[in-house]
Amino acid sequence: MILIADSGSTKTLWLCCQSASNFTSVQTSGINPYLIGEKEIEGIIQAELYPQIDVCCISHIFFYGAGCSVGSKSDIVKNCLQKSFTSAAVEVYSDLLGACRGLCGTSRGIVCILGTGSNSCLYNGRNIESNTPSLGYVLGDEGSGSALGKALVADCLKGLMPDHLSRELTDKYDCTTANVLEQVYKKPFANRYLASFAPFILQHSADPYIKNLVSVCFDKFIERNLLQYNEQDTPLYFVGSIAVYFAEVLKERCAAHGFTLAVTEKNPARGLAGFHLKDI
Repeated sequence: MILIADSGSTKTLWLCCQSASNFTSVQTSGINPYLIGEKEIEGIIQAELYPQIDVCCISHIFFYGAGCSVGSKSDIVKNCLQKSFTSAAVEVYSDLLGACRGLCGTSRGIVCILGTGSNSCLYNGRNIESNTPSLGYVLGDEGSGSALGKALVADCLKGLMPDHLSRELTDKYDCTTANVLEQVYKKPFANRYLASFAPFILQHSADPYIKNLVSVCFDKFIERNLLQYNEQDTPLYFVGSIAVYFAEVLKERCAAHGFTLAVTEKNPARGLAGFHLKDI
């Protein structure tokens, strides 16, 4: 049995696969080696993953994760998995390559991730040909959940949000200057905190202010990332909760920049199962 993981900064989806059509899925906390260390990763595996799977039956692990594009970081995850699954072969790749294989298979496309964070690349059907660096939630991650949340709370605190939304946001999320600054600058996982405002944004997606906020964030993602590939004729493939929940606005903004949105999926897990088990 093989184990396939699709991991972001917030959560990890694991598929225990016997064949491309016979698998079970479990979920744990996110494993991003830029945000947590070996002890935390091993803790998630042992406390959250172990109780949900038959460890002894796993022969091969394919782990695709945020923060795993750099060798030294992917090695951290690989070592943790190898310690926890001593009899399994372990391969660790970036979440971006996972999105490519899961959505495109062997077709050419521009592949994008819009979840807690964001990323994109030009995929030639086999390898990532070009990648505009994500740069994380401080310097990049345009269009992501953390970017949407950052724009939302900043507008609220600066008095740039309509009063009815500002009052509701403050009541529901304690969106005061003191609390937001504490959460963002003093507590860990600021990106997850900022992305936690996405449900509020989705709930009010019909509000003109919210629709404009989402549109501006998606425009920044397209302008600062996708236009760098100069491949408007190449279809776009999106994966991630933000891409799915705001698909209508995303499609509209992509079309405004001359792109065709081909596929939007919440995660690439099923496609990855097919990719790795196509011959089984």
